[in-house]
Amino acid sequence: MIRNFKILSLAAVVVFALTAVSSAAAAEFHAEVAPITLSGSQIGTDVFTTNAGTTECEEATYAGSQATTTAATVEVEPTYSGCSSLSGFASATIDTNGCKYKFNITSETTTTTFDGDIAIVCPAGSEITVTASLFGQSKCIIHIPPQTNLANVEYHNVGSGNTRDVTVTVSLTGITYTQTAGSGFGACTTEHQTNGTYTGEATVKGFEGKKQKGIWIA
Repeated sequence: MIRNFKILSLAAVVVFALTAVSSAAAAEFHAEVAPITLSGSQIGTDVFTTNAGTTECEEATYAGSQATTTAATVEVEPTYSGCSSLSGFASATIDTNGCKYKFNITSETTTTTFDGDIAIVCPAGSEITVTASLFGQSKCIIHIPPQTNLANVEYHNVGSGNTRDVTVTVSLTGITYTQTAGSGFGACTTEHQTNGTYTGEATVKGFEGKKQKGIWIA
């Protein structure tokens, strides 16, 4: 009898633990309607830093979609313009070549703020390239391949109703990249590193046609 009671007690503990785990569902991306178009716009200046220096862009936009009203991850494709590189010494062009940022949620900080990470996902054989040029001469090409688990990302729910949107703040570290040296004065060195960083902030909104629809994380 005592042995059977111990077994039943242990089973009850296991069931309780499993119930607690299942009830603590991970936060996800939500939208009022599906499919929904996602559109992001830069706040401030995006800065990418490598051993060659910094690349700063005056404008960054993000475009994507969410097929269902609830999703564990979302993907957006960035577009950059007005960029300078080698710490402002040269102009820069960022070619994403079909690569996208895949956003993931890892934990809840408050009821409106969440932490996460980013993966860079690309078509087969593609990568993001940053080309720094001066007077039409290439000084450095930075190659950023697909990679995962780039932290730190913070999501913050803003607004209410159909004007709800999400502010995304990134302070990524440990980005893998390769520099290919250009020619002439100011050319970078050719090297492979894992110390790249990226900082930026954007507001992401949802649209059905031209009408804004609420998106949020919960």
